[in-house]
Amino acid sequence: MKKLLLLCLGLCVLCAEPKVLIFGDSNTFGTTDNQGGAHDENKLYWAIASKALNKKADIRVNALPGRTIGLDFPSEHFNGFKALKETLRAERADILVVMLGTNDLLIGAKPDMAAEAFSNFITYAKKQGIKGLLIIAPPLLDFGDEKGAEVLKSYSLAFNDELRKIANENNAFFIDAIKIIGKAKEKDGVHLSQEDHAKLAPAVANWLNEILKKY
Repeated sequence: MKKLLLLCLGLCVLCAEPKVLIFGDSNTFGTTDNQGGAHDENKLYWAIASKALNKKADIRVNALPGRTIGLDFPSEHFNGFKALKETLRAERADILVVMLGTNDLLIGAKPDMAAEAFSNFITYAKKQGIKGLLIIAPPLLDFGDEKGAEVLKSYSLAFNDELRKIANENNAFFIDAIKIIGKAKEKDGVHLSQEDHAKLAPAVANWLNEILKKY
């Protein structure tokens, strides 16, 4: 009887759906602008991708407008690294999809500083048992006066290049949102439009499907 029970428990583990944690800021939350508007949840990139996967995974989303990679700005509530620690203490995840960095650059973090924080973020996630990683480098930041726009743009491009290197170093799948959507299409130039979400979703679904083949 004991052997049968152990066998059943083992089969349950094998049959359990992989748990995917999608972790991000306002562009994963679905914010439309700086006034607090939000897209229909079903129109967001992760919701469209999830539907395309046809229930191959248990997908959870943890997103917060204003979230940084690892900065306590404007308070520690927005620190993504601390939030990830709390989340992974509360529930197991097998696969991590993460899109962060926009807010760090907007508040003045240099690309190398933001990339170092991101690398630490990924290292921690792997130590907590994350087996599959999908890194989404955020859309292009390019707005403001001519000088300010040029700085933001250069920071944005440099940061995404750093994330590509981090993905390679960690055997992670990688999506560069700049290659797919360029600059975010909402009026503020920061947030994704429904069109942006629709364009990003197939790439997310494709790479998640590749990761899930290992399970």
